[in-house]
Amino acid sequence: FNHAHIKVIMELLVVLLLCVLSAESITTQLPSLHDRIYHSINTFYPCFRLINATRQIGCSASATSKSGVVHYVANYTQLQWLVDSGVHPPYIALMEPAMFTSNNVLMLKSSSKVQGIIVKYNTSGQLPDLDYFSPESSSPNCGFGVEKGSCDAWNANGTGLSRMDFGDFPISAITTDGFDYLYNTCYLPYNSRALHGTSDEYPLCAAEMVADMFAVTNTETCFRRNNLPIFYLNDQVMCQPLGDNNVWSSLFDLPQQPKDIIMIATKLDSTAFFPHLSFGANNEVAGIATLMGIAGALGQLKKERSLVGTKRPILFALFHGESWDYIGSSRMVYDMVHGVFPYAKDNSKQQPPTFNVSDITDFLELSHVGMPHGNNRYTYYLHPSSLNANSSELMNALNEFGSSSPGNISLKFSSVASLPPASLQRFLKVNRSLNGIIISDYDTQYNNRFFGSRFDNLQNLVGAGNLSENSSVVQALTSLATLIANAVFNISQPSADSSVRNISANSTLIKNVLECFLKNTSCTLFQTILHPQLAATLQPIPLSRYITVDTVSNPETKLSFQLLSYLTGMINTSTTCSACLQSFNSSIQTYNMTWMQGTNYNTSLDNCWCVTSYTHYHIAKSPAFDLQQYSSNEYSTWAESSWKTTTLRVYLMTSFLLEVGLLLCGLAMTATSLGLGVLCNIRGRKIFENRGNGHASS
Repeated sequence: FNHAHIKVIMELLVVLLLCVLSAESITTQLPSLHDRIYHSINTFYPCFRLINATRQIGCSASATSKSGVVHYVANYTQLQWLVDSGVHPPYIALMEPAMFTSNNVLMLKSSSKVQGIIVKYNTSGQLPDLDYFSPESSSPNCGFGVEKGSCDAWNANGTGLSRMDFGDFPISAITTDGFDYLYNTCYLPYNSRALHGTSDEYPLCAAEMVADMFAVTNTETCFRRNNLPIFYLNDQVMCQPLGDNNVWSSLFDLPQQPKDIIMIATKLDSTAFFPHLSFGANNEVAGIATLMGIAGALGQLKKERSLVGTKRPILFALFHGESWDYIGSSRMVYDMVHGVFPYAKDNSKQQPPTFNVSDITDFLELSHVGMPHGNNRYTYYLHPSSLNANSSELMNALNEFGSSSPGNISLKFSSVASLPPASLQRFLKVNRSLNGIIISDYDTQYNNRFFGSRFDNLQNLVGAGNLSENSSVVQALTSLATLIANAVFNISQPSADSSVRNISANSTLIKNVLECFLKNTSCTLFQTILHPQLAATLQPIPLSRYITVDTVSNPETKLSFQLLSYLTGMINTSTTCSACLQSFNSSIQTYNMTWMQGTNYNTSLDNCWCVTSYTHYHIAKSPAFDLQQYSSNEYSTWAESSWKTTTLRVYLMTSFLLEVGLLLCGLAMTATSLGLGVLCNIRGRKIFENRGNGHASS
């Protein structure tokens, strides 16, 4: 090569480089091929797999995915057409909430034409036009109560859909926006005309669902696989135990030897077919609001110094994981029996005294308490644990104050001797002489028609109207909290220098608790009781009541802890926020100091609340996992499957014949290209040899 040749080559390389850079700049601004083909939907809630000692429940979809043509199901005719006459299987059913019944779901699951289900989730909280929908078991927590053989059908409408195994069949709930996209952009323009098998039906709109679950069979199998070297060394697990924390608090500092304790309890969690849409309005939030109302009424007396102490300790307890065979209460009882409640002995720390189940004399539990019995009148049934409890001091006090309670509530004794599912049952397994009383809005069967479903929401409590202090449910819960607060105070043997005349629960507080948990987590009440960094993370949506796995922190637990601390603690406004944190010693476990924003918070950190309370966390993890008794029939063994990914995306699909035709054309073009390449390779040598000879001869 001479210099002229080198110059031309360099110029060509520069032009080629500029072309490559320009092409890269253009392609980065264009959607990828994947984005051109698929539209991903992110606002969905999958049904996923859970396991216990005996079985697996829930849904899965292998990593290879489940795909099908989207078919809208709003009535039984469309459902029947899909199962009997669908001409383009496989299908993904897009269902309205009213059609998502147990019978319909099982019909689709058994059909070879259906690969999965997507159901609409109304973010507005609108209830479906159904007489009832309870996918929970008819006998919740059967076999884990005080009488193992007793499994009464307290939830008579329960179908057990949430406790069934759907295998490799994905089911997801999708928000209103996502559902509207699938219906208006996918189904209507592409698939609605295919109902009658017209010749111009393609392309069709299809959905792909992925929810790849790792766990299989049961808890023992899963944890055995967790310990296999291939997974253990890679820090990968197939499943994790369900777990979180209980929250408990004493109104005053506990004496060195706590005796004759009065415990007021309710549960923190709920269930639904789609676990992350577990709202539990009547299942447990009404009970939480009532308990907070009681704590607030008694705590206000403490703040006003009109109540300076009680001879009988008053404890408040919120148990987590009760919907899964009493996880929280069984762990508290287990630790009490083994002498490590509230904390394992540590001589380097200042700790509250340990106490046992036998130190609790009266146990009052709030079960479902938010459903009226017609004309907005609320009848509350008393379920005593024994004949002794029936005539206990607490029962007598409840009846005394119940006789003078407002006209919107009344108390009655239950007409059945058996106890409904409740945390009290785990305490009675250890101490049958405990005076236990369960207060509920039902007598022999639940009257919550949406128990254990995503429809047990705020509207299920309030009805068609808006929530206010004048709402019948708020007034009823306020009256109930006032009644219980007076009864408990009356038997707690207040100190002689107390000067209490009247105890009334705060209806504003109860209304705010319902609204904050069930509608708007970023409400003023929750903003007030949190640290600024945590308050900034709150969203204007309801909180899920699903317990989750023990390695995940549940916002509901933290909020309940903060709220109970605020209601039962003392607020010190004379110290700065930084001083509040610095003054707390981690070696002190008898009380907690909590930094809250307060009502006049400012970013200079000199105007907040420093709250001192006797509120504590207690682990809510089944003893079965610490004991490695994965096949236990005494303790809960529920665990959640790990998963790799969950996705839902939409795409257009052509006919099978067209796909085959394109494949054959592609193969033909490839074969032709290869043939031409071989031919050119063979003929090219002769052509270029002849040209070379011609130049040489010239």
